[in-house]
Amino acid sequence: MKSWKIGAIAGLIAGLVAGIVYHIFYGIGVSIGLDQPYWRQMYMKNVETGIVITAIWGMILGIVFFKTHNIIPGNSFLKGLLFGFVIFIITPFRIATFWAAYGNYIGAALNIFAWFLPWIIYGLLLGILFNKFKIFLDKRKIVVYDLKGGILPGAISGICGGIVASIVMVLGSVLEIWKIVSGEYMHPTNLLEIWIDIAGTHMFMNMIWGIVFGIIYTKAYNIVPKKGIWKGLIYGMIVFSITTLQVTSYFIVWGLNTSDWLMLSNIILNHDIVGFFQAIAFGLVLGLLYRKPTK
Repeated sequence: MKSWKIGAIAGLIAGLVAGIVYHIFYGIGVSIGLDQPYWRQMYMKNVETGIVITAIWGMILGIVFFKTHNIIPGNSFLKGLLFGFVIFIITPFRIATFWAAYGNYIGAALNIFAWFLPWIIYGLLLGILFNKFKIFLDKRKIVVYDLKGGILPGAISGICGGIVASIVMVLGSVLEIWKIVSGEYMHPTNLLEIWIDIAGTHMFMNMIWGIVFGIIYTKAYNIVPKKGIWKGLIYGMIVFSITTLQVTSYFIVWGLNTSDWLMLSNIILNHDIVGFFQAIAFGLVLGLLYRKPTK
Protein backbone atom coordinates (compact mmCIF):
# COMPACT_ATOMS: atom_id res chain seq x y z
CA MET A 1 0.00 0.00 0.00
CA LYS A 2 1.29 3.48 -0.87
CA SER A 3 2.46 5.55 2.06
CA TRP A 4 -0.08 8.34 1.48
CA LYS A 5 -2.87 5.76 1.69
CA ILE A 6 -1.54 4.58 5.02
CA GLY A 7 -1.44 8.25 6.03
CA ALA A 8 -5.10 8.56 5.08
CA ILE A 9 -6.00 5.53 7.19
CA ALA A 10 -3.97 6.85 10.13
CA GLY A 11 -5.73 10.20 9.77
CA LEU A 12 -9.12 8.49 9.62
CA ILE A 13 -8.47 6.64 12.87
CA ALA A 14 -7.10 9.73 14.62
CA GLY A 15 -10.01 11.80 13.28
CA LEU A 16 -12.56 9.33 14.59
CA VAL A 17 -11.05 9.56 18.07
CA ALA A 18 -10.90 13.36 17.82
CA GLY A 19 -14.57 13.47 16.84
CA ILE A 20 -15.57 11.45 19.91
CA VAL A 21 -13.43 13.60 22.21
CA TYR A 22 -14.95 16.74 20.68
CA HIS A 23 -18.45 15.45 21.41
CA ILE A 24 -17.48 14.86 25.06
CA PHE A 25 -15.98 18.31 25.49
CA TYR A 26 -18.82 19.98 23.63
CA GLY A 27 -21.18 18.42 26.18
CA ILE A 28 -19.04 19.75 29.01
CA GLY A 29 -19.01 23.20 27.40
CA VAL A 30 -22.79 23.19 27.06
CA SER A 31 -23.20 22.11 30.70
CA ILE A 32 -21.30 25.20 31.86
CA GLY A 33 -23.26 27.54 29.58
CA LEU A 34 -20.85 27.94 26.66
CA ASP A 35 -23.42 27.81 23.89
CA GLN A 36 -26.61 29.28 22.52
CA PRO A 37 -29.83 27.17 22.56
CA TYR A 38 -30.11 27.03 18.76
CA TRP A 39 -26.65 25.60 18.20
CA ARG A 40 -26.97 23.30 21.20
CA GLN A 41 -30.08 21.72 19.69
CA MET A 42 -28.54 21.60 16.23
CA TYR A 43 -25.44 19.79 17.48
CA MET A 44 -27.31 17.30 19.65
CA LYS A 45 -29.36 16.27 16.60
CA ASN A 46 -26.17 15.58 14.67
CA VAL A 47 -23.77 13.90 17.10
CA GLU A 48 -23.08 10.87 14.88
CA THR A 49 -22.74 12.94 11.71
CA GLY A 50 -20.35 15.30 13.50
CA ILE A 51 -18.09 12.39 14.45
CA VAL A 52 -18.18 11.05 10.89
CA ILE A 53 -17.31 14.45 9.40
CA THR A 54 -14.37 14.81 11.80
CA ALA A 55 -13.14 11.36 10.79
CA ILE A 56 -13.34 12.30 7.10
CA TRP A 57 -11.40 15.51 7.66
CA GLY A 58 -8.97 13.53 9.78
CA MET A 59 -8.33 11.33 6.74
CA ILE A 60 -7.82 14.35 4.45
CA LEU A 61 -5.48 16.01 6.93
CA GLY A 62 -3.61 12.73 7.35
CA ILE A 63 -2.68 13.01 3.67
CA VAL A 64 -1.70 16.66 4.19
CA PHE A 65 0.50 15.58 7.10
CA PHE A 66 2.17 12.97 4.89
CA LYS A 67 2.87 15.62 2.23
CA THR A 68 4.21 18.20 4.71
CA HIS A 69 6.01 16.14 7.36
CA ASN A 70 9.47 17.03 6.00
CA ILE A 71 8.97 20.72 6.78
CA ILE A 72 7.75 20.08 10.34
CA PRO A 73 10.55 19.95 12.95
CA GLY A 74 11.15 17.15 15.44
CA ASN A 75 10.55 13.42 15.54
CA SER A 76 7.30 11.80 14.44
CA PHE A 77 5.61 12.41 17.80
CA LEU A 78 6.55 16.10 17.89
CA LYS A 79 5.64 16.49 14.21
CA GLY A 80 2.18 15.13 14.92
CA LEU A 81 1.71 17.32 17.99
CA LEU A 82 2.78 20.46 16.13
CA PHE A 83 0.57 19.58 13.16
CA GLY A 84 -2.48 19.09 15.38
CA PHE A 85 -1.77 22.36 17.19
CA VAL A 86 -1.44 24.27 13.91
CA ILE A 87 -4.75 22.83 12.67
CA PHE A 88 -6.36 23.97 15.92
CA ILE A 89 -4.95 27.49 15.51
CA ILE A 90 -5.87 28.02 11.85
CA THR A 91 -9.31 26.39 12.03
CA PRO A 92 -11.37 26.52 15.29
CA PHE A 93 -9.27 29.24 16.92
CA ARG A 94 -9.24 31.35 13.75
CA ILE A 95 -12.99 31.09 13.21
CA ALA A 96 -13.49 31.91 16.90
CA THR A 97 -11.64 35.20 16.45
CA PHE A 98 -14.04 36.19 13.66
CA TRP A 99 -17.07 35.20 15.75
CA ALA A 100 -15.74 37.22 18.67
CA ALA A 101 -15.18 40.22 16.37
CA TYR A 102 -18.92 40.15 15.62
CA GLY A 103 -19.92 39.75 19.27
CA ASN A 104 -20.47 35.98 19.41
CA TYR A 105 -18.26 35.53 22.48
CA ILE A 106 -20.06 32.45 23.80
CA GLY A 107 -19.76 30.59 20.49
CA ALA A 108 -16.10 31.60 20.21
CA ALA A 109 -15.33 30.36 23.73
CA LEU A 110 -17.07 27.04 23.11
CA ASN A 111 -15.25 26.55 19.81
CA ILE A 112 -11.88 26.97 21.50
CA PHE A 113 -12.80 24.92 24.58
CA ALA A 114 -14.31 21.99 22.68
CA TRP A 115 -11.72 21.72 19.90
CA PHE A 116 -8.36 22.25 21.62
CA LEU A 117 -7.85 18.80 23.13
CA PRO A 118 -9.36 16.87 20.16
CA TRP A 119 -6.87 18.39 17.73
CA ILE A 120 -3.96 17.83 20.12
CA ILE A 121 -5.00 14.18 20.53
CA TYR A 122 -5.45 13.91 16.77
CA GLY A 123 -1.91 15.14 16.16
CA LEU A 124 -0.38 12.85 18.79
CA LEU A 125 -2.22 9.79 17.42
CA LEU A 126 -1.18 10.72 13.90
CA GLY A 127 2.46 10.92 14.95
CA ILE A 128 2.24 7.59 16.81
CA LEU A 129 0.57 5.80 13.90
CA PHE A 130 2.98 7.25 11.33
CA ASN A 131 5.90 6.10 13.48
CA LYS A 132 4.42 2.63 14.02
CA PHE A 133 3.90 2.02 10.31
CA LYS A 134 7.15 3.74 9.31
CA ILE A 135 5.37 6.02 6.87
CA PHE A 136 8.15 8.57 6.66
CA LEU A 137 9.83 6.99 3.66
CA ASP A 138 10.88 10.18 1.86
CA LYS A 139 13.82 11.67 3.75
CA ARG A 140 14.66 14.36 1.20
CA LYS A 141 15.22 17.73 2.83
CA ILE A 142 12.83 20.42 1.63
CA VAL A 143 14.33 23.90 1.47
CA VAL A 144 12.35 26.44 3.50
CA TYR A 145 12.85 30.19 3.53
CA ASP A 146 13.12 32.90 6.16
CA LEU A 147 9.82 33.18 8.02
CA LYS A 148 10.10 36.98 8.20
CA GLY A 149 9.86 37.11 4.41
CA GLY A 150 6.21 36.13 4.58
CA ILE A 151 5.09 38.81 7.06
CA LEU A 152 4.70 41.86 4.80
CA PRO A 153 3.35 39.99 1.74
CA GLY A 154 0.97 38.09 4.02
CA ALA A 155 -0.25 41.29 5.69
CA ILE A 156 -0.88 43.09 2.39
CA SER A 157 -2.52 40.01 0.90
CA GLY A 158 -4.70 39.66 3.98
CA ILE A 159 -5.85 43.29 3.74
CA CYS A 160 -6.73 42.81 0.07
CA GLY A 161 -8.60 39.62 0.92
CA GLY A 162 -10.45 41.46 3.69
CA ILE A 163 -11.56 44.19 1.30
CA VAL A 164 -12.87 41.64 -1.19
CA ALA A 165 -14.59 39.67 1.60
CA SER A 166 -16.39 42.78 2.87
CA ILE A 167 -17.55 43.73 -0.64
CA VAL A 168 -18.87 40.22 -1.33
CA MET A 169 -20.56 40.08 2.09
CA VAL A 170 -22.39 43.36 1.49
CA LEU A 171 -23.34 42.49 -2.10
CA GLY A 172 -24.74 39.15 -0.96
CA SER A 173 -27.00 40.88 1.51
CA VAL A 174 -28.06 43.62 -0.93
CA LEU A 175 -28.99 40.93 -3.45
CA GLU A 176 -30.90 39.17 -0.62
CA ILE A 177 -28.79 36.00 -0.75
CA TRP A 178 -28.08 36.15 3.00
CA LYS A 179 -28.93 38.32 6.00
CA ILE A 180 -26.10 39.83 8.01
CA VAL A 181 -27.39 42.91 9.83
CA SER A 182 -29.88 42.39 12.67
CA GLY A 183 -31.35 39.42 10.80
CA GLU A 184 -32.34 41.63 7.86
CA TYR A 185 -31.10 42.33 4.37
CA MET A 186 -29.06 45.45 3.67
CA HIS A 187 -30.53 48.40 1.82
CA PRO A 188 -28.73 51.03 -0.26
CA THR A 189 -29.69 53.82 2.17
CA ASN A 190 -27.08 52.85 4.77
CA LEU A 191 -24.89 50.71 2.55
CA LEU A 192 -21.70 52.76 2.66
CA GLU A 193 -21.73 53.20 6.42
CA ILE A 194 -22.26 49.49 7.06
CA TRP A 195 -19.66 48.50 4.46
CA ILE A 196 -17.02 50.75 6.04
CA ASP A 197 -17.67 49.12 9.42
CA ILE A 198 -17.56 45.60 7.98
CA ALA A 199 -14.52 46.39 5.82
CA GLY A 200 -12.57 47.69 8.82
CA THR A 201 -13.20 44.49 10.76
CA HIS A 202 -12.38 42.20 7.84
CA MET A 203 -9.27 44.11 6.82
CA PHE A 204 -7.87 43.97 10.34
CA MET A 205 -8.75 40.30 11.00
CA ASN A 206 -7.53 39.14 7.59
CA MET A 207 -4.34 41.16 7.94
CA ILE A 208 -3.52 39.31 11.18
CA TRP A 209 -4.32 35.91 9.72
CA GLY A 210 -2.69 36.88 6.43
CA ILE A 211 0.58 37.28 8.34
CA VAL A 212 0.12 33.81 9.85
CA PHE A 213 -0.58 32.20 6.48
CA GLY A 214 2.19 34.25 4.87
CA ILE A 215 4.69 32.82 7.36
CA ILE A 216 3.40 29.29 6.72
CA TYR A 217 3.78 29.97 2.97
CA THR A 218 7.52 30.46 3.37
CA LYS A 219 7.71 26.97 4.88
CA ALA A 220 5.44 25.31 2.33
CA TYR A 221 6.60 27.27 -0.72
CA ASN A 222 8.54 24.44 -2.36
CA ILE A 223 5.79 21.84 -1.94
CA VAL A 224 3.02 24.00 -3.43
CA PRO A 225 2.81 23.40 -7.20
CA LYS A 226 3.12 25.99 -10.01
CA LYS A 227 4.88 29.35 -9.90
CA GLY A 228 4.12 32.98 -9.18
CA ILE A 229 0.49 34.02 -8.83
CA TRP A 230 -0.71 30.50 -9.69
CA LYS A 231 1.29 29.08 -6.79
CA GLY A 232 -0.27 31.70 -4.53
CA LEU A 233 -3.76 30.95 -5.85
CA ILE A 234 -3.36 27.22 -5.23
CA TYR A 235 -2.07 27.95 -1.73
CA GLY A 236 -5.05 30.22 -1.08
CA MET A 237 -7.45 27.48 -2.17
CA ILE A 238 -5.69 24.94 0.05
CA VAL A 239 -6.00 27.30 3.02
CA PHE A 240 -9.67 27.91 2.20
CA SER A 241 -10.37 24.18 2.02
CA ILE A 242 -8.61 23.29 5.27
CA THR A 243 -10.10 26.19 7.23
CA THR A 244 -13.39 27.69 6.01
CA LEU A 245 -14.63 24.71 4.02
CA GLN A 246 -13.82 22.34 6.87
CA VAL A 247 -15.84 24.44 9.34
CA THR A 248 -18.83 24.91 7.03
CA SER A 249 -18.91 21.24 6.04
CA TYR A 250 -20.38 20.54 9.50
CA PHE A 251 -23.04 23.19 9.01
CA ILE A 252 -23.85 21.93 5.50
CA VAL A 253 -24.46 18.37 6.67
CA TRP A 254 -26.31 19.50 9.80
CA GLY A 255 -28.54 21.83 7.79
CA LEU A 256 -29.34 19.16 5.21
CA ASN A 257 -29.96 16.57 7.93
CA THR A 258 -32.47 18.83 9.71
CA SER A 259 -33.82 20.60 6.59
CA ASP A 260 -32.77 23.94 8.06
CA TRP A 261 -32.66 25.89 4.79
CA LEU A 262 -32.41 29.25 6.55
CA MET A 263 -29.12 28.21 8.14
CA LEU A 264 -27.86 26.91 4.82
CA SER A 265 -28.56 30.20 3.08
CA ASN A 266 -27.57 32.64 5.82
CA ILE A 267 -24.48 30.87 7.13
CA ILE A 268 -23.23 28.41 4.53
CA LEU A 269 -23.55 30.65 1.50
CA ASN A 270 -22.21 33.58 3.48
CA HIS A 271 -19.17 31.77 4.89
CA ASP A 272 -18.28 29.75 1.79
CA ILE A 273 -18.86 32.38 -0.90
CA VAL A 274 -17.24 35.17 1.09
CA GLY A 275 -14.38 32.89 2.13
CA PHE A 276 -13.89 31.62 -1.42
CA PHE A 277 -13.46 35.08 -2.93
CA GLN A 278 -11.35 36.20 0.01
CA ALA A 279 -9.04 33.22 -0.57
CA ILE A 280 -8.76 33.99 -4.28
CA ALA A 281 -7.77 37.61 -3.59
CA PHE A 282 -5.38 36.60 -0.81
CA GLY A 283 -3.71 33.89 -2.88
CA LEU A 284 -3.31 35.99 -6.03
CA VAL A 285 -1.81 38.94 -4.18
CA LEU A 286 0.47 36.69 -2.12
CA GLY A 287 1.68 34.94 -5.26
CA LEU A 288 2.32 38.32 -6.87
CA LEU A 289 4.16 39.85 -3.92
CA TYR A 290 6.17 36.98 -2.43
CA ARG A 291 9.57 36.26 -3.92
CA LYS A 292 11.67 33.40 -2.61
CA PRO A 293 15.12 34.54 -1.46
CA THR A 294 17.90 34.14 -3.99
CA LYS A 295 21.00 32.19 -3.08
